Amino acid sequence: GGPWRRQLSEEGRIADFSLDEHRAMCQHGCETLARLEAASHGKIRFTLQDVRRAQQWLHGLFAQHDRAGHCERQALLEVALEVIDVARGYQESHR
Repeated sequence: GGPWRRQLSEEGRIADFSLDEHRAMCQHGCETLARLEAASHGKIRFTLQDVRRAQQWLHGLFAQHDRAGHCERQALLEVALEVIDVARGYQESHR
């Protein structure tokens, strides 16, 4: 119950396979940021730096060569970024 449950709950997630983490270091996160920004019609409250930081948090969770594991990590990355987005929205609304 409560407002947090409505904002942070979802039924499921299908993540696309992304080569974002396999690109040159200066390009890490760019594909993920662009895709999520387009999906939300430009209404995101996280930055490229947030994407890169979240990728580092999740980097060792799954084997790089395992396609299913990669998609699991990508889905977790998107959830982490969504939590950052909701938290920033909450902060903005309570200033």
